[in-house]
Amino acid sequence: FTSQGSGNDSYLTISDLVSVFHYYGFIWSAGRIDFYLDGVLQGSDTSNIPTPGTGGDTPGIDINHYSCNDASWGGLATTSTQRYSYCQSVKYWV
Repeated sequence: FTSQGSGNDSYLTISDLVSVFHYYGFIWSAGRIDFYLDGVLQGSDTSNIPTPGTGGDTPGIDINHYSCNDASWGGLATTSTQRYSYCQSVKYWV
């Protein structure tokens, strides 16, 4: 993970993201979220983690495929190019 500046956000750089299928995992337990890439623990967050299933903090999954038109983030749009996002499977339990 590398810090991107202000705030507490960190990002994992995946060099072959567009050419190789990867498995992503998130294990959310009381006081902790562990982040996995291809079955290998990449990092953990233990700061201000709500307890799963309490109040409005029930965990959920949000899978997105965003496009953009920004030279500084994601690149300029190529409107004639079709893009796809493949999701082989999703497992979720509380």
